[in-house]
Amino acid sequence: MQKTVRYIALGALFLIPFIPLYVAGGAFFPFITGKAFLFRIVIEIAVAAWIVLALVDKQYRPRFSWTLLIYGLFALWMFIANALAINPHKAFWSNFERMDGWVTLIHLFGFFLVAGSMLAAEKIRTAWWRTFLAGVALTCGVGFLQIIGVLNINQGALRVDSTFGNAIYFAVYLMFALGVTLWQAFASRGWVRWLLLALAAVELAMLLLTASRGPIIAAFAAAGFAALWSLWKAGKGARKAAVGALVALVVVIGGFFLIRDTSFVQGQPVIARIATVFSIGEELQTRFTIWGMALQGAAERPVTGWGQEGFNYVFYKYYQPSMYGQEIWFDRAHNTYIDWLVAGGIPAFFLFLALLMSAAVALIRAQISSGERLMLLSLLVAYGVQALVVFDNLFAYVPLVMILATAHIVSSRPLSSIESLPAAKEKSLGVVVVPIVAAITVAVIWIVNVPGMSAATDVIKAQQPTSGGPQQNLALYQQTLAHGSFATQEIREQLVMFTARVVSEPSVSNELKAEFLTFARDQMEIELKRAPTDVRLLVEHASIYRAAGDYDNAVRFINSAIVLSPKKQALYLERAATLWAAGQQDAARASFLEAYELDTSFKEPIIYLAASEALSSRMPQARAILLETFGTTTVDSDVLWNAYATAKAYDDLLALQRLRILNSNGDPTQRLMLAKILAVAGRTEQARAEIQATIAAHPEAAQDGAALLSQIAGQQ
Repeated sequence: MQKTVRYIALGALFLIPFIPLYVAGGAFFPFITGKAFLFRIVIEIAVAAWIVLALVDKQYRPRFSWTLLIYGLFALWMFIANALAINPHKAFWSNFERMDGWVTLIHLFGFFLVAGSMLAAEKIRTAWWRTFLAGVALTCGVGFLQIIGVLNINQGALRVDSTFGNAIYFAVYLMFALGVTLWQAFASRGWVRWLLLALAAVELAMLLLTASRGPIIAAFAAAGFAALWSLWKAGKGARKAAVGALVALVVVIGGFFLIRDTSFVQGQPVIARIATVFSIGEELQTRFTIWGMALQGAAERPVTGWGQEGFNYVFYKYYQPSMYGQEIWFDRAHNTYIDWLVAGGIPAFFLFLALLMSAAVALIRAQISSGERLMLLSLLVAYGVQALVVFDNLFAYVPLVMILATAHIVSSRPLSSIESLPAAKEKSLGVVVVPIVAAITVAVIWIVNVPGMSAATDVIKAQQPTSGGPQQNLALYQQTLAHGSFATQEIREQLVMFTARVVSEPSVSNELKAEFLTFARDQMEIELKRAPTDVRLLVEHASIYRAAGDYDNAVRFINSAIVLSPKKQALYLERAATLWAAGQQDAARASFLEAYELDTSFKEPIIYLAASEALSSRMPQARAILLETFGTTTVDSDVLWNAYATAKAYDDLLALQRLRILNSNGDPTQRLMLAKILAVAGRTEQARAEIQATIAAHPEAAQDGAALLSQIAGQQ
């Protein structure tokens, strides 16, 4: 029985390296949720098996190390910080998009405990790392299939993301993998070494093709650290190699700097993106702004912080108008150290740093091979560097925790108080211990995972067209929420968006529209009771009232959001649009101007204001607004284009379209659009002339031009 339980624990540990291959098709955030749920279940099984072993065999019981103590204190402190968070539910459970929170933190600590006990022998620890590399090789294979076009790149057309769905997640994973591969290559002989060196070359190529600058810089930093460490610690032969490596690094980085602006580099989108590492002043300014906001939030709650997943509250409260050009919602500071400072206050920040330092000290002092020490220390350096600009994900955590577990293994000593406890008898193992632990494990797996897994698949079904129409979709949303999962906020957000589509659909009955609106409103009220100061929820609740035509309540909720985030322009624009729909044009114009005055370097509010004047058939006022702000009455904007088209302000629309033709160097599609506008404006002869001139200049547009000529002829 004990041998079987040991195999279960080891089997779970050796399954973890293959979890990155799993993509939960048909689930919400399939690249995130599937891996996280599988990891949690595997760890729960591993911990259960380890507990059984620890009860019957003293060799599996926890041993003391500073890394274990600090990690345990860190997990305990984050439990306290999350309990005192603004939104404790989300702090503990996170959501589908991130699958983080304290639940993931404690599962990672469980992985640390089991690995620190079960992989104590160097041989079996090496086998785990090589299994990890087998998983890496398979993910690289998927990346290769993306490169040659057999599989689609999930995040876009250029940056390889393999089975991660996010290029930067794949890049951090490869950053760790590259160091482990080189370590194992130099520790091996013969064909195994050459195979691993080949894998390292593939990993490096994949890392570059992710075009993720933070992990790439971190990999170079780790290489520099390894060379300097070897120069300091190694023998004469190794020192020559270290000098050569440092020279090579300088040449590669310096050479790339010199050619960064050449036509070859700029003509390769992936390489061009990497080259921007030498000119990321604007992007760094954005990061500095976010970090400044985060530090303000940390200063407000310095002891317990805002809880995990609490950065959004800091983002709302301390939002800077200069962020207007960025994405509308941020839930991370994009700096792991600052994220922990915000999440758990100063204690969490120092415990996190102490955890990394304790591992480094343990590895430096440990009686392990110089190759293992060098590579694991280099990987800690790489992690530390990329953590300055990247936030963690599950498979940044997993190799990091394995390094921490290794540091624990090589520096731990027995705890007499634990070792002296009596061991359970072998005969009671199958009768008492295993059944009890198994029952508890099944209960934990069910409570922690099953509701979320069911909801993650059902919410996808609820979003898709069904044979029963919207009525069936409503039933599916009700079913999804009935699971009682932790991710109710995301499910209700999807419900709100689906409801807006249903309400705008003429074929849906008014009764069903009302049923959707009532259900969505009731569900958002439930969510707001748990998180009454969540600005995003307030805006989404407002959108339900707006869809129902209840503009007064919609504005009321938007105003509540503005109180919580007074410098966020998007909220003023949302209020202006709602006021405009309510027929309160003067109040809408005032809200547009308030948004503009928050930061006059961003002109979007003025464009909306001019568009609103155009839609009110007040073209002189629209032109005056544009002239005052932009110095011209012709501004290239989709918002203005659509407003002019709706208002039938053809002179202004034609001027804008001619500007688009100029900006696109005479693109035939833009020229044919000009012809369409001329035709709609009743200037048929000018339209024909423009089409013929376009065909003459661009023969490839002949078919589209002929079709448009035929269409114009048919309308006469």
